[in-house]
Amino acid sequence: MTKSSLYAVIDMGSNGFTLEIFKNHGDGAPPESLYKITHQCKLAEGMLQENPRLNEDGIACAKKALKAFKEKIEKRKLKPDHVFLVATDAIRRTQETETTKDLLEYAKATFPESSLDILTEEQEAKASRQALFCAFPDAKGLGFNTGGASSEFGLQDTEDAPQKWVTIRYGALTLLAAAEGNIPEAAKIFGAALDQYDWIPMAKGKPLYLMGGSFSALAKAINWLSKKEKKTKKALQEEGGKKKDKPKKAQEIDFPHGATLYPAHIQPYLKALAGFEVSDFNAAPEDIKKRAKMIPLMALVLQEIMNRVAPHRIVRCALGMRVGVLKIKLKDHTPGG
Repeated sequence: MTKSSLYAVIDMGSNGFTLEIFKNHGDGAPPESLYKITHQCKLAEGMLQENPRLNEDGIACAKKALKAFKEKIEKRKLKPDHVFLVATDAIRRTQETETTKDLLEYAKATFPESSLDILTEEQEAKASRQALFCAFPDAKGLGFNTGGASSEFGLQDTEDAPQKWVTIRYGALTLLAAAEGNIPEAAKIFGAALDQYDWIPMAKGKPLYLMGGSFSALAKAINWLSKKEKKTKKALQEEGGKKKDKPKKAQEIDFPHGATLYPAHIQPYLKALAGFEVSDFNAAPEDIKKRAKMIPLMALVLQEIMNRVAPHRIVRCALGMRVGVLKIKLKDHTPGG
């Protein structure tokens, strides 16, 4: 394979189906993302730990997404062997059911000359680690990638030593299903799952790196809420109320890739978002409204993580599992990973 070529990764995810097209520069450099589109199919919505099944509406959405992705790829004239389809936790856990088999057959028929891999838990964790290393080669702390049906996390220390990265069968959608929609209870379930790993406290006081679509939605919600709060406080100040009634200075919080936040900055927004109802997001941008059910949960999930590791700082990593998959496919990844 050439060192500088176009590749596509189709992430058949538990929450979103995503097509991302990259230009690979080789030599260990991060792939350059040229195009990305996501369909929120929510395959894992309502999926239980026992006898898991894919969401029927999600399957219909997934087939439409695959058809749309095919058109995008053909338009860009990508080689079939430069297109990698990967399925994650929801499909992995239901692959013996007839509905999932039908979806997989549809995917293979749509992309007959491209590879389709159902990632194991170990492979999914490895891909997340690769993505974080690709983004931050000197990262030392806890990496956390939460999707719709599972979470991958681990200690990131040095590039030449095997790292503790694992997958747990709880993501935003499966947590909500397990708790029958009770968000505080879902957060408790997540916390109990974390407590099974006695090495997590080893990350105490170190940076926390947030990855994945669920944390991306939370980051966008924090930015939206901070803008809204700043605008409201500015309006109140302009009304010229009494000095004692004037609000404190508001700070807009942006959280793009590579940005660092400190716990004191983020905690008030996590507390506020944890108490939001779906209707409280009515004025939010469309991409936030689409995840209105999971954002309050993710605020509590982040608090559960922070309670256990007391991070010095929180770093946003926009490079996701797809980057890790591509690096591994091209055998251009960190040793030991």
